[in-house]
Amino acid sequence: RQNIQFNWPRLRVVPDILDALADVGMHAIQASGNCVRNVTADHFAGAAADEVADPRPYAEVMRQWSTDHPEFQFLPRKFKIAVIASEVEQEIKLDARNLPVLQERYLALGQQAIGCRPDLVVFPESILPGYILQSPRLTEAFAELARTGETSLLVGTGAWTAGEVYNLAALFSPSGEITDTYAMVRPVPFGEMIPGRQILERIGLGDWIGQFLPLDLTAGPGYHPMETWGTPICYEITFPAPSRSFVRNGAQALITLANDAWF
Repeated sequence: RQNIQFNWPRLRVVPDILDALADVGMHAIQASGNCVRNVTADHFAGAAADEVADPRPYAEVMRQWSTDHPEFQFLPRKFKIAVIASEVEQEIKLDARNLPVLQERYLALGQQAIGCRPDLVVFPESILPGYILQSPRLTEAFAELARTGETSLLVGTGAWTAGEVYNLAALFSPSGEITDTYAMVRPVPFGEMIPGRQILERIGLGDWIGQFLPLDLTAGPGYHPMETWGTPICYEITFPAPSRSFVRNGAQALITLANDAWF
């Protein structure tokens, strides 16, 4: 992104300056102050061969939504948003042998995003075939990305704790610390959990349902925001209750992490 500043123009020529900017599709709205300054996308947006979707329309919708939005006029500081898009097939993402390649891919996309100097970079749901927070090497890789960009990261990952598996969103601070996590409360039926599994096991169908899904995802304890972010994960955004609960618990903005192998 290029930044051009015109300091102390004469008041009488300001209308002409704004007209000239408008002629080339530019404006000075929210160019300063504690607001959403800009929404940026990859410089290869619309042309990258590995895009699952062109992020430019989404960036434009976010720009229009945030422009002159009363809740974003008096933020504690200026705020910038970066949007990236990449396609990874589900079979590739679930294969642990692809972990090094996928790690390199997502960290490279993260490097592109932090080049725009955003305040927050959002990665998809469960981006790697591994538990990021339980691998010191993976944790440090994303922590270093946060420190390099001096930005917060929101990262989707799984977690294995005491024989139970969770679908998590983890928040890294600009200093690389993990400040909080949110565990998905409402797993996807037949995709992340089998409804009535215990009953089916009691009537002798345990082996049969185990072929489809060996282990149910454990539901998280509740819809608690991470700092000011409410983070419904994937399927949860199809219901109004999770978003309402996040807001009632103090969320000021909602961010949905979805599996980019599916959507």
